[in-house]
Amino acid sequence: MQRIYWNFYTSHERNQIIFEIPRLINHCGTIIHQSMFSDYCLNLTIEITSSEIPILQNMLSKYFKIDEHIRINKKSQVIIFISIKFNNATGEQKNIIPQTPG
Repeated sequence: MQRIYWNFYTSHERNQIIFEIPRLINHCGTIIHQSMFSDYCLNLTIEITSSEIPILQNMLSKYFKIDEHIRINKKSQVIIFISIKFNNATGEQKNIIPQTPG
């Protein structure tokens, strides 16, 4: 199985990326691992067929600059490691949790 590594940097709002990117990926492949490091970085590992990679690149190009042209065998499974870094990160992520009565 071929492995591909993508590193992206974005100035988009963090919550928008966290919501939109997995939704886009699920149209083409499967997220098999996800991890977040404070508000600095979101890492995704996805499994996808090689024929779906151009579609995924096109969808992600709305959020990130993608210059990479990938050469892979047709109809093979591919693992893509995606690391998304947020330019406006502070390192002090705070999640507001609403209080519930009771």
